[in-house]
Amino acid sequence: MGSTKKQIFCLLMGEGLLLLTLVALPAMIVCYNVGIAEFTMGHTELITTWPVEWSFLRFLLGSLGAWLLIALMVVIGIWLRHGRLSRYSRQRRCTKNRM
Repeated sequence: MGSTKKQIFCLLMGEGLLLLTLVALPAMIVCYNVGIAEFTMGHTELITTWPVEWSFLRFLLGSLGAWLLIALMVVIGIWLRHGRLSRYSRQRRCTKNRM
């Protein structure tokens, strides 16, 4: 009765990556608006922090790279916690059955 370890793992992975995507979309919109503002207004002291030309391809590659690195951290974090919890659950079941 209940979910298997694999089902719980898939549920946690899906939730983590969905939350990451939902947070990344507004961040990409803000980043895109800042890049467009720099492109249309010229180089101002308020916006310019790096002497690199803004381009849409650079924006997409940077956003995708950042999303992949953060997704990797989410996956590793869920994988490590899931492994520890499943071992704890197995130990608890074994000691509970002995009593």
